[in-house]
Amino acid sequence: YCGSGRAGKFPPFQRFAAAHTVSCPTRRRGMLTTYVCSIALETLYRMLRFRSYIPSIPYGEVLIFCIASAPLVLAHRSKGLHDAIGDILSLLFTPRIPGADQLLKRLSVVQPKGWKLAATKIALVSVWSFTIGYVFQAVIGSLSSWSKLMRQPRKIKNYLINAYNLKFAMFLATFAGGYKAMNSILHALPVSRNVRILLAAAVAGLSMGTIRSTTIALYALTKAIDVMYCDAAKRGLVWRWYYGDVILYSIATALIFHCMFFESHNLRPAYIDFLDRLTGKRIREINYRRIDAFGTQASRWWTAERTDRD
Repeated sequence: YCGSGRAGKFPPFQRFAAAHTVSCPTRRRGMLTTYVCSIALETLYRMLRFRSYIPSIPYGEVLIFCIASAPLVLAHRSKGLHDAIGDILSLLFTPRIPGADQLLKRLSVVQPKGWKLAATKIALVSVWSFTIGYVFQAVIGSLSSWSKLMRQPRKIKNYLINAYNLKFAMFLATFAGGYKAMNSILHALPVSRNVRILLAAAVAGLSMGTIRSTTIALYALTKAIDVMYCDAAKRGLVWRWYYGDVILYSIATALIFHCMFFESHNLRPAYIDFLDRLTGKRIREINYRRIDAFGTQASRWWTAERTDRD
């Protein structure tokens, strides 16, 4: 029974279902469920690929983000996205640059439908998104290493000026600017508004190629599925279940913790390090070579340098 892995899934399912129900308000509970489900999807893909059930997909995160961007942007433009993702899209697509409104008003009077007005809107959105992305990533990187910066203040320039900040800023700039550009081009074609938004957002999703983040792509995908399900529930096409997020969270967490102890090599390394810090590095005290008897290669990731106990 234990060899099948079910014994490692059921206890976490019970405990996290109870904890998730009583600890989180409804909105935060949904956001946490979306994030954990995105990690579980990546873990499941790693497990299937490790067993050679599915092949590796080149630029898979780019394809996923293109697919996920379309329904998310459509929901946002249709005023149906009232959460953190909707706030982020509003921030990216609405540049708050001093003097930008006056410039656009002047151009709209001179040439209401000219290419200069469209090009100016694209440039403003791109510059604004680039600035937002760079500042956000620089601040997050600095705050996450605050203790190190307090000991070595000179290293702050390494967090303010680095390649990843630039890539993240380029990702947001090409996404927002690419959407505006593609939307302007599709205005000349006889297509409906919703089709135009879907196509423009899908093409803008190619911006994921600048950063190649599986985390962002899978989170966008799970959020897109959530948005489409909620829309279908409002239309009466599917049934609505109040505690559905609790069940999804429990299943996802059970899968992650099963992988943590039985198949650590199939879990995202950054998440293993997070759980290791969260438990005070007690996870590495487990003798994973004993668990190898179940045939899951539990000790594969925990090399002699990583573990403190044999």
